[in-house]
Amino acid sequence: MKYETAKSFILIVLILTSLLLSVAIWTYQPNYDQFQDMSYVHEVDIGGKDLSRNDLIKPAKIIFDNGYTYYGFNDDQKRSELFQDIATWTLYDFQVREIEENNGPNQVVEIVFPTDIPGELLSSLFTFNDDINTPNWSFRRVLITFNDEEQTLNLSFISVDQRMEGIATVERTDNYKSLQNYLLNHDNVIEYVKYESSGEPIYLPKDPVEMTSETLVASMIEPDPFMDVLFSNPALVKSNIGEAYFTDGQRGMKILQDGKQLEFINPTEDLVEQIDVIDLLDRSVENISNHKGWTNDYLLESIDNRLNRVKYRLYYEGYPVFNYQNLATIEQQWRHNELYQYTRPLLYLNNVLDTETVQLSSGEEVIRYIEEHFQDETIIDVSIGYYLSFLDDVDNSFTLHPSWYVRLANNWVKVDVDDEGSE
Repeated sequence: MKYETAKSFILIVLILTSLLLSVAIWTYQPNYDQFQDMSYVHEVDIGGKDLSRNDLIKPAKIIFDNGYTYYGFNDDQKRSELFQDIATWTLYDFQVREIEENNGPNQVVEIVFPTDIPGELLSSLFTFNDDINTPNWSFRRVLITFNDEEQTLNLSFISVDQRMEGIATVERTDNYKSLQNYLLNHDNVIEYVKYESSGEPIYLPKDPVEMTSETLVASMIEPDPFMDVLFSNPALVKSNIGEAYFTDGQRGMKILQDGKQLEFINPTEDLVEQIDVIDLLDRSVENISNHKGWTNDYLLESIDNRLNRVKYRLYYEGYPVFNYQNLATIEQQWRHNELYQYTRPLLYLNNVLDTETVQLSSGEEVIRYIEEHFQDETIIDVSIGYYLSFLDDVDNSFTLHPSWYVRLANNWVKVDVDDEGSE
């Protein structure tokens, strides 16, 4: 074979090989779903915020006990600012011990969280001078007491069963003086009354509380972006004709209550392997933050790592919001490192249309009502909250009506002391 002929033959082979490879690349569609980790969320923004774990854990009350009277903030912002300050104080000599019976000090500042906080989160909520061995129990209350001789502070994290406590010391004198100033000056605070229930102490405003019932307009969140969030391959998602149901053959997403609620489920194995509580919370917060899913203000309601379930509740002006169609909560459940279930409202609160002044019963009246109507119940908490209800005659408008709520073992109950009724 002549040299020029051989060279031409090799050139033709290379061209054909190049064409075959090009066709293969153009027509090949890899099955990314096979390798897809469902904890990954596509870049989507539904109009909310990107929050961290600590943004979702805040106290419901900070009570100042001067030995004979209880006071608390009447402004949610002031309470948040003080807690943020306390969270930066350096804590020394942390240790865990059994609670000893004693009469206690005369002056106490008590931080009360709206839900049980796993002890594993202590080192992320507060600042310690060194690594600590976090307790394996949960707490709802933090007691701060004063050492007048040394002008230092002692912090005690009380376990929910009130058997154990984690204790630490704040050594800075300026922290001592700034906190004591709240006990001496009663600016921006109201008087509270203490209710000794079968569990932990509960604090309620002593006098009648003036609130506003508000009518607002809700902006609806379109469900389409969630297909990019919840399905690994949105191109495979199909909707049922005439139904607000979307599926890729395995995962399913329902749009309920006239477009107000989303419910997603990703069926996996029934076996539930417990996820570490911090990992579970971080995974859930990051998942929702990745699509800017924190519409309005939400706080952690509960975390159950036995079922890998996390629940967040909507708050308005510092008060919890309730709705018995689950339009005031975001809930997630995880299995095998994948999002198993996700339920959330598809709305966020917008402009106020109208307000009306409402006066709620005093804390003392509520306590008398509870003692009369809930003798056989375990009272976990008592709080003012807003009930969210939609208006039938105005599109996407709803009211937030304040009322007293009692938290029992498994649910919140709205009570109306004046009407002698509850639901």
